[in-house]
Amino acid sequence: MTIEYRLVNAVWSGDFGKRIDLDEIAASFPFRATFEVEKFPGMRWKDKEGKNILHVFASGKFIVTLYIEPEQVRFMLQDFIECYNSLYFFRKESHLSMPDVELQNLVATGKIEKSLNLELLSLELENTVYEPEQYPGLVWRIRRYNVTVILFGSGAFTITGAESESIIKQTLELIDEVGGSS
Repeated sequence: MTIEYRLVNAVWSGDFGKRIDLDEIAASFPFRATFEVEKFPGMRWKDKEGKNILHVFASGKFIVTLYIEPEQVRFMLQDFIECYNSLYFFRKESHLSMPDVELQNLVATGKIEKSLNLELLSLELENTVYEPEQYPGLVWRIRRYNVTVILFGSGAFTITGAESESIIKQTLELIDEVGGSS
């Protein structure tokens, strides 16, 4: 059986390799940047549509959320770099260049075509937590792939922690096996 899924989030990280003056950036681009150190130690930089976010820290490290494709991440970073470099036009040594970016986490959701007996699965599978009075899903940690799967009785699932789409597909094979035995 083929299980359909959808990638719904990704977390990417990297390092610009130099310290960033977050106060100056936020003050210079108030419609794109938010920096409230009392609430969060990094600056939030929104893309032009205001949907996806680049979290930049004073150390120069950053995290990009929501973009799935690497090209989208590079486009977001290029936009930030162009704005940043425009502030430091006369100080070329302060300019940023495109950093290396690494995928940290993919999140996928989907549904298998049958109901699951979570009570039974919690007894059969290793590394599970199922407390229906606390939460309606079974939390299954699959150490082999370093992912966490949340299964619901309806057959719906969420996979978090995958470092690649191939890990998601391997996890789906396990979900398919489990779905057949519940």
